[in-house]
Amino acid sequence: MVRNYLTKSLFIKALECPTKMYYASNKEYIDKTELSEFYSALQDGGFQVEELARLYHPGGIKLNSFDKTKAVTETKQLLNQNNSLILYEPSIVVGQCYARIDILIKNNSNLELIEVKAKSIDSTNYSFTTNKNYIKAEWKKYLYDVAFQTYLMQQMFPEYDINPYLMLVDKSKTVTVHGLNQLIKIDKVKNVLRDSELTKDDLGQEILVKIPVKKYIEAIWNGIDQDPVKVSITEQKSFKQRIEEFSEYIYKNKKYPPTISEKCKTCEFRINASDFIKGKKNGFIECWKEALGWDDDAFQRPHIFDIWNFRQTQTLMEKGLFFIDDIKINGLKLNEIQIIQIKSTQNNFNLKEFLSKDLKHILSSYKFPFYFIDFETARFALPFNAGLHPYELIVFQFSIHKINEDGSIEHYAEWIDRNTNEFPNFEFVRQLMQHLTINEGTIFQYTNYEKNCLKQILQQLLQVQENEKNSLELMDWIIGFINSENLVDLCEIVKKNYYHPLQRGSFSIKDVIYAVVNVSTYLQNKYSELYYGTNFPQGIKWIEEENTSKIKNPYKLLPPLDIDLTEIKEGGAAMIAYGKLHFCDLSLMERQTLLAGLLRYCELDTLAMTMIMEYWLNPE
Repeated sequence: MVRNYLTKSLFIKALECPTKMYYASNKEYIDKTELSEFYSALQDGGFQVEELARLYHPGGIKLNSFDKTKAVTETKQLLNQNNSLILYEPSIVVGQCYARIDILIKNNSNLELIEVKAKSIDSTNYSFTTNKNYIKAEWKKYLYDVAFQTYLMQQMFPEYDINPYLMLVDKSKTVTVHGLNQLIKIDKVKNVLRDSELTKDDLGQEILVKIPVKKYIEAIWNGIDQDPVKVSITEQKSFKQRIEEFSEYIYKNKKYPPTISEKCKTCEFRINASDFIKGKKNGFIECWKEALGWDDDAFQRPHIFDIWNFRQTQTLMEKGLFFIDDIKINGLKLNEIQIIQIKSTQNNFNLKEFLSKDLKHILSSYKFPFYFIDFETARFALPFNAGLHPYELIVFQFSIHKINEDGSIEHYAEWIDRNTNEFPNFEFVRQLMQHLTINEGTIFQYTNYEKNCLKQILQQLLQVQENEKNSLELMDWIIGFINSENLVDLCEIVKKNYYHPLQRGSFSIKDVIYAVVNVSTYLQNKYSELYYGTNFPQGIKWIEEENTSKIKNPYKLLPPLDIDLTEIKEGGAAMIAYGKLHFCDLSLMERQTLLAGLLRYCELDTLAMTMIMEYWLNPE
């Protein structure tokens, strides 16, 4: 029988909500944010940060055993046999609790416990606490993680003086060597690859900072890290009591009694019906059934959690109001978008949409052709070039769709970075300049994300302009682009002029296009035929003819990839795919498969924007 342990990751889950421990440790529950440790590390370059930390602490012994008992035995033996040593990933077990430490340094009776995180910090200006000396919310999970490990270390090795540290990415530093991000890679079985002769001296200026956190850990242990007025019933228990209680639930594989609150809104175990997987369980539904005695029908009603940007959720819940059709608009502080949404949803029996009478006039003020742009981006801890900071914005791809005045549409242009050795942003701008003239037509972005990306590239150019060819031309073009009246935010138009209950309070392009395709006869007729885009040579179809016509969310139609990353249908997966291109040892076919998936996804984003506009221009 496999023994269940309270690990540091489950402990952090329990701090958010103790019931999550059960769902997280039982794989039959769907976790909508679930990424393997490999993909999580790949998304931001976390595995590179861990390896960099080891290179900054050379000469250590890496403990590779996945057998917890064996790993703990090895850790004890090495500590007992040596007065001075460095261990990578030593393991400790106390009762039903287990932790693997990133780096442990022994000097006689002193132990340095170092937790390495890919989170960034400005070492010249930071604070872990508020003005009242309570730990800031953004740092809570990191410091509690270290507190958990340090607590177990003290229980297991009481004879040592233990000093805990957080080792973080220092965004105030710049890289002083070129190609740092290519020095550390990963293979197909997730082993870190680097030149065996690579040393600390090869890495240039250190970009990680080691911060002592003992005083914060002691505050957590003593229960003075949080405002006592704001703590939950569980948080009123001592640190030791919580560890003992949580570990007992984990050991027995028993669910902690659920408590519902507004925090449930962002629970990773709250799964939409469209994302449900056969044979899996929905933790959110189980919690609410147990807490409120709801039946299955209750979960078909529009929930107050679905109200866009709503800040009065807890107040309504305390009054026993959980559904949009139960609330009254009078007496609530609501903005125009929320009022539109609530009224539209309360008429849900007709699936009515709100389509502003002003929309036609608004659209007539824009000149053709209409261009629709989408960028894909990433941020990695280890920069491409010397002179750049950790987590500099990388813009690696664009797609452009176009609607001509005669109503015809085309996938007008696209570009993707295929060079893993160079910083792509400036070539990105050169390519974009070839296809967009700011004074011709109207350019639509979805939110101001694309505009903000170009602002950041402008700042990057200012830092390196003397060494970058045509830098003045690039900067002039960006300034003209971001300041042009012809650059329009399509999402803002949607928020003020369109809503359908199928959006469920979301203005994500994926949810808006799903609603639009479901109500637009024009789109249904047009896209009942196969769509052959630049990156869809086999075509994709929105309307499936089975026994009855069924309209799918276009993003569900993206074909699977034949490698570990099953599909690219949102920005996080696109960043991971781009990370794989840079940091993984891939075959040519695997690289081509990933590139094809990225191109399909980005093309679909601009096509979705185009389809929304097509519906508005042809509101049948």
